[in-house]
Amino acid sequence: MISWFTALAAPQKAAALGIVVVFLGLIALVAINWADMGLDRAEGKGAAVERARTAEAVIEQGVKANEAAQRVRTDPPAYCGVCMRTSRTPENCRFTVPGVQGYQLCPALSRGDK
Repeated sequence: MISWFTALAAPQKAAALGIVVVFLGLIALVAINWADMGLDRAEGKGAAVERARTAEAVIEQGVKANEAAQRVRTDPPAYCGVCMRTSRTPENCRFTVPGVQGYQLCPALSRGDK
């Protein structure tokens, strides 16, 4: 191969070197593109894992919130605690007891604490 190259005239040597340089450049571009695609795939997989973790956390928080809401709906002391903290008019904090007709005042209001 070297003897063939040395036998060429100067313009032919330049053309052959130009072809080699273009070929090496194409190989480099393909390698860079291939590596970039691999990084994109790796980032995509990492993002998918992170989305799955976030979805799990959101579901867990939703379950806890639903349990707390159910507790407030069914437990008069919990309801009264929330109502007394958040109501503009604590006198409206009344609850019903299953099997008892009418509304009951929250314990803090029935003692006269306002």
